Amino acid sequence: MRAITLALGLLIIIFQAAANGQVSGASVQLPPQSLTSKFITTQVEPLRQFRALRHLEATNRRFNKHGWMDVRTELSPENHFSFEVLAEGGSSYIRKKVLLPILEGEREIVSRGDSTRTALTPGN
Repeated sequence: MRAITLALGLLIIIFQAAANGQVSGASVQLPPQSLTSKFITTQVEPLRQFRALRHLEATNRRFNKHGWMDVRTELSPENHFSFEVLAEGGSSYIRKKVLLPILEGEREIVSRGDSTRTALTPGN
């Protein structure tokens, strides 16, 4: 009698687990796709308009230089990218030769309509 009670109890536990999706029969559960790959492979419409505050930093350890900028960036519905430096500090060389060219490059890419270079894809 004790063996029957134990067997019934085990069956109830198995059926509850199967009903909750915890048991999948003989199939093997593969590890879930990584969050990064899910994000990159998700098809989304490209941004047509945005406004963002960015904090940019760069460091050159060899020459012991560091620079930073707080920047407001904006993409208008007409596909025009603009930026405004709100605050900056550190090395003027780093700001002028590293940080500003990044923003100017983004502006150039947007003006050419070359959004494939800025898309978050496995190729980039």
